[in-house]
Amino acid sequence: AVLSTIGSHFGRPKGEPIARIELQEHKTFLPSQEGEVTMLAGLVFAVFLMVLLIACANLANLFLARAATRTHEIAMRLSLGASRGRIIRQLLTESMLVALLGAFAGVILAWVSVQFAHNYLFSIASDLGIAMLPVGTDWRLLLYSAALGLLAGVAFGLLPAIEVTSPSLTQSTKREHSSFGGRIRPRRMRNILIGGQVAASLVLLILAGMLIRNIQRLEATDPGYNMDRVFDLKLDRPTESMLTELRRQPGVSSVTAVERTPLYGRLDRYQANVAGHVSTIYYNYVDHHYFETMALPIEGRGFQPEEASSNARVVVVSQATARRLWPNQAPIGQILQVEKPRDEELKAAGPYRVIGVVPNVVNGFFFEGNDANMVYFPAAAGQERAVSAMARITGITPATTAAMRTLCAGVANATGCEPTSLREISAMQRFPFQAAAGVAGVIGALGLLLTAIGLYSVASYSVVQRRREIGVHIALGATSTQVTRRILGEAWSCVLGGVAVGMPICLVLSKLAASSVLQIQTFDPGAYLAVPALLGLVTLVSCAVPARRAAKLDPMVCLREE
Repeated sequence: AVLSTIGSHFGRPKGEPIARIELQEHKTFLPSQEGEVTMLAGLVFAVFLMVLLIACANLANLFLARAATRTHEIAMRLSLGASRGRIIRQLLTESMLVALLGAFAGVILAWVSVQFAHNYLFSIASDLGIAMLPVGTDWRLLLYSAALGLLAGVAFGLLPAIEVTSPSLTQSTKREHSSFGGRIRPRRMRNILIGGQVAASLVLLILAGMLIRNIQRLEATDPGYNMDRVFDLKLDRPTESMLTELRRQPGVSSVTAVERTPLYGRLDRYQANVAGHVSTIYYNYVDHHYFETMALPIEGRGFQPEEASSNARVVVVSQATARRLWPNQAPIGQILQVEKPRDEELKAAGPYRVIGVVPNVVNGFFFEGNDANMVYFPAAAGQERAVSAMARITGITPATTAAMRTLCAGVANATGCEPTSLREISAMQRFPFQAAAGVAGVIGALGLLLTAIGLYSVASYSVVQRRREIGVHIALGATSTQVTRRILGEAWSCVLGGVAVGMPICLVLSKLAASSVLQIQTFDPGAYLAVPALLGLVTLVSCAVPARRAAKLDPMVCLREE
């Protein structure tokens, strides 16, 4: 319900790409295609659907247990002439009443959750300078929730209703009957439902764990430069005179013209030929102040002013590019041939001489890490390639950025500037991870809680239903440890079955998520090992009390009750 409410406020004109935050005509924070967003929306919906299925499985288990205790009553009513359809309708009415009450409570909880999500997520977004639309609930959401509640009522109430109305009347009218007339084993059905809950909880918790681990990985990523001191000026096609004036401002250490500001998306690519071997390289066009602005040490030298203005055939490469293209060789002085695409004209095609090597840094999306195969080509302010500008600030940040805004506002034909640190840009890119990790963590915890409740309720009912069986075992010499081990062993078998089913599903879902814009890791050994261990611990805690109760049963009392 929360997701439906939030999503309903983000309309999109037909045919337009979605999930795109534009700063300039060539800059995007999250350049996502419609298919990627649809995939992500499907994954999120699947996560919430799993929680609903866990809740339905819990209720189905409880109704199944209740139906087993009412087999004698239902059989008597059938013997007295009540039709099977009438009994099923009565039982479905009971389950649907429970579902509607749950749906009503869920709508209220969703209403509160929407406000909580608004306050939590939007407070983070406002701190990052992201403007987001307000969200609220409407009547369509209420109808959707009511319909979903009715569907859930049918889902968890139909199977017990069918089973309890089709027993052997002769056996069921006796007190010594088997549940459901001996036709099926309710214990096996309950185990299947518990296994399904465990599988769903496993998927939720592993995906939540991977998202949290990705947040930790992002926080530990070293971009290779000081993101607090390097600012994107958001100048459109700056001139050299404009950059010169900016360099004179107090607190401004260096200003550079570039084609692509770091962290603004995936870089463009060329095909390069080195000694007959063709490979892909990522590139950026920068002027002779770029490496000074980024404070990157250079092995060899950087671009000269005349090389930048004349687009000389020289390049600076990253350390990863140098190691890959010229292993066991000194990269300085080597020739890199930019290939001309078939049937296309490429002015940049031709040979380039390597004059410098710089460290590996993050140039594309922050969450994609350091870029391998990076090559820097020379350009100058005012040229077609130099369409953006960056500055390195060493003074008091608020005063310096305010001075730059004032300067841009007073220059004729200037588009104005709004200096934004690369730290802020990286924080904007981490925001989806933080939001997804928070939601996944809450949903995973809820799924785990529901599974624990289901395990406890099923174990408790199993002990009550099997009092005579357990009493006979104890009378024949079974120890308390053996009885406890048997109860826990049955619960463990459900958990192992659920893990066996949930692991492949989780691998498929994580693979789909890894192919999306969020770029989460496909396999995280920590999450895949820790979550099954956590489920095992929850199983032990949930079933400990029922198992202990079973071990303390008095066999004589149990046999006399029967």
